Amino acid sequence: MRVEIIPSKDAVANIVAHLPRDTTLTVTCLPQHGLEPTLRVSTQLADLGYDVIPHLSARLIVSEAELVAHLDRLADHGIRSLFVIGGDGPQHGGPFADGGELLCAVRENWGKLANLGIAAYPEGHPLFNREQGIDLLLHKQSTADYAVTQLCFQAPVVAEFLRDTAAAGVTLPVWIGLPAAVNWRRLVAIGTKIGVGASLAFARKNSALQLLSAAHFDPQVFSAEVTGALTNWANAESEIALPAGIHLYSFNDFRSLSTSRP
Repeated sequence: MRVEIIPSKDAVANIVAHLPRDTTLTVTCLPQHGLEPTLRVSTQLADLGYDVIPHLSARLIVSEAELVAHLDRLADHGIRSLFVIGGDGPQHGGPFADGGELLCAVRENWGKLANLGIAAYPEGHPLFNREQGIDLLLHKQSTADYAVTQLCFQAPVVAEFLRDTAAAGVTLPVWIGLPAAVNWRRLVAIGTKIGVGASLAFARKNSALQLLSAAHFDPQVFSAEVTGALTNWANAESEIALPAGIHLYSFNDFRSLSTSRP
């Protein structure tokens, strides 16, 4: 299991207080704050002994020299893993038009030493639909090492997406991106802000899903549903790779992680 955090002023202190040093942490980046908070928090956590995967956004890098400087800084702290994205917010006019170009540049600089992740979109993306997203995975898989699904609260949709990516020839290990075990009211508030309101509305209304147990979203139950559906399809059709694991979006609610971790 991996835990995604948001770089903030008190993030490091709260992580040390609540998460053991063997936790793998991914550190997201916010377009309004730039990359510096991500790099700073990532290096601080790495120095404390955590396995850290910073996010690197193509839109936030203004030159190839800046990219090299970022990579050197991370390597100096023992970090060789990155989650590479196109990113949100305005394009800063840098050399990388999208996450794919940045991915290739990082691989060229770090070679086989790098462990590089990319995003997968079970419900599509504002810039491309679901099928185009699968094509992007096919295009990037020779350079990337794994993928993480973005937030989706419909287990059948995630399972079908993983089945279809496998059928299309995607062989990357895929981690299921899920929120930590939080109260539905809090999750709906978070989901509305980050643009997954429609999926949340479906999950809340569909009593057949086992996601409303005890009024909480349960990532373990969700993951079991996805794995069960894939296992059934594999038995009936052909071999389908099961998810590589759970990637937890913590929203820095570190106390809730005690009920989310296995």
